[in-house]
Amino acid sequence: MPSRLINHIKILEAVGYFTLYDYQFSGATAQILAAHMRVIDCDAHVEESVETWQYLDPEFYLLRPIPVVFPEDTCFGTHNAAWVIDYKLRLFASNPTSMIRAQGKDASIPVQEMRDVDARIACMDALAIDIQVVFPSIWLGCLAENIELEAALARSYNQFMATQCNRSGGRLWYVAILPWRRLDLAVQEIRRVKALGSAAGIFASMVIFSPYSCDAISSMLLRASLTESTAKGSSSWKTMRLPSLFTLAPVR
Repeated sequence: MPSRLINHIKILEAVGYFTLYDYQFSGATAQILAAHMRVIDCDAHVEESVETWQYLDPEFYLLRPIPVVFPEDTCFGTHNAAWVIDYKLRLFASNPTSMIRAQGKDASIPVQEMRDVDARIACMDALAIDIQVVFPSIWLGCLAENIELEAALARSYNQFMATQCNRSGGRLWYVAILPWRRLDLAVQEIRRVKALGSAAGIFASMVIFSPYSCDAISSMLLRASLTESTAKGSSSWKTMRLPSLFTLAPVR
């Protein structure tokens, strides 16, 4: 059996899906599986960086996210950095990556931030991952009370991610952010994201902050030609699929 296939079976075995000895592959069967099986990491993440906001509209430049670092001997521990956005501290995941927590990861900072696409793909190759669908880290909560600012941040994020993913030769796809509190801007952004390319879907968990009814949101999605939805693989968050773009595998 090819070592690549054995490694993936061992990973599944380690997390309790099955034991390697439950399956006996002949040489021919193993070769077929290895030739046709693609490994898709459907819950990868990016740690947002200063570069993520480089596409921010000029009118919002003075309100751009600013990373700040705290002393190491505080209640924040190794999570000793935050963003200042819309006059408030915002704490998310392991970014900004100036924090100790991010510095201690195995992956380099440019890889975590997706600034170095080639290095990110090299890490994927080392882990035998063919494709990553990349989710945000900072957008796990309301990013700004200023609705127009949050919409501008979403546009910059999507532009950065599309630019980086388009350099990957189809190995990296991203989940786009929408300004759910302005449905007119959300429709515009869906259409823009489609044109940018490399979008696997839209990050729908932020819809909980929308003041609009489910009917209004459904109508908006219909106008934007979103016809299918599917749950994100490893959690309860929802991802809505862009059928014309998502060509990695059919939704069943």
